[in-house]
Amino acid sequence: MLNSKNLLGQNDTIPINVVKDSLVTVPISYIKQANIKLAEGKYYKELSQQQDDLIFSLKELSNAKTDEIDKLRVDMFKLEQDVTNYEQLNASLDAALYKSKRRNIIFGSVALTSTIVAVISILVK
Repeated sequence: MLNSKNLLGQNDTIPINVVKDSLVTVPISYIKQANIKLAEGKYYKELSQQQDDLIFSLKELSNAKTDEIDKLRVDMFKLEQDVTNYEQLNASLDAALYKSKRRNIIFGSVALTSTIVAVISILVK
């Protein structure tokens, strides 16, 4: 195997005394690496575009997810406010119902008492 300085492809300048039919030995690993680099170069633009599309899609999905989470947070806050309002309304209705029952008991007692007084006064006369 020759030294890497003797390889024509690895020199910046080509020597003048090079014979056209000279034999150069290149290790297989260099050829494999070159093939890999050529394949990567051939599909690099396509792969780069696919990666960009995937990243853009992931960002859109992340933004959509964030928007949905924000909407759910706002809906949850509104629901909590509605529950608080309903609890206050329920408490005020319970208080009004209690007052109404109490008032009805008082009016019923007054009506019963006045009826008994009227009946007794009629019987006494």
